[in-house]
Amino acid sequence: MSPHIDRVAVVGCGLIGSGWASGFLAKGLEVTCTDPARSAEARLKNSVSASLAELGHSQADCQQGPGPRWAATGPFVSHELAGGEGGGRQTFANLGEAMSAKWADLGSPSLTPQLEACVVAALRDCMAEKSQRRWGEERRRLVRAIQQAKALIESEASSL
Repeated sequence: MSPHIDRVAVVGCGLIGSGWASGFLAKGLEVTCTDPARSAEARLKNSVSASLAELGHSQADCQQGPGPRWAATGPFVSHELAGGEGGGRQTFANLGEAMSAKWADLGSPSLTPQLEACVVAALRDCMAEKSQRRWGEERRRLVRAIQQAKALIESEASSL
């Protein structure tokens, strides 16, 4: 028998930690977060508020993590939606160093401040096509389609 869990702790309040915190909160758990960064508390509050509003407290969406959402809208639009009012610029402020390290493995291009500014500007243009609420609705629709396709593939594979 599984133990009953009603409290959890999240270490790190960046994009992934705040995503976990949002998922746990949506399930009604008591969540304690820790992060040594000075701006962590404000960043966490913004991210969780935006995530819960976007997810509409949908447990199914919370359980999926970023994978299907990134497949539906790509990492940059996902970062724009996750960055709250700060959008992609906030994501780069929070994760730019980690993103730069991953991009360094690719060789070229380098994630320079100029490239960040170019990506943020392009995101703003792209996101202007519809409201953030509409983007969230569209992404949820695409995520559900991805989940349905995955379930169908898994069902067919298990019958082989």
